Amino acid sequence: MQINSHFSKVRIKALIPWYGFSISSIFKMRRFLWLVFLFLVQFANGQTYFEGQVFDQKTKSPLAFVTVLFNEGNTGVSSDIDGKFRFQQSSQIESVTFSYVGYEKLSIDLEKLQKRKGIIYLKAEAHQLQEVTVLPGVNP
Repeated sequence: MQINSHFSKVRIKALIPWYGFSISSIFKMRRFLWLVFLFLVQFANGQTYFEGQVFDQKTKSPLAFVTVLFNEGNTGVSSDIDGKFRFQQSSQIESVTFSYVGYEKLSIDLEKLQKRKGIIYLKAEAHQLQEVTVLPGVNP
């Protein structure tokens, strides 16, 4: 019976954590936490996150699947079915370009986009054909 009671005391002591810290360990931990905080701030500072929505200028209806490119390059996103887009980029973004079939391409600085609160209106592009000629012939 004494063996069981001794075993239970050892088991309980193992489950209770020891909170005794020395002064030097507190300063080391404080220095470590400060370095982790500086790293996280630097990492978060390098991220550009933005969201917005694209609409038709005339009808004010949202435009689905608009191409949104950064810095007129190959990197970008697409708006969803409701015209909403969001992006998170680690590199510096200076301009954002919006393009959609049948609409004029729009390039805008990120600062101006932020002033508009992400609301973009694209203007419809009208192309008219002068004349169409249909000739009879053999279907290839």
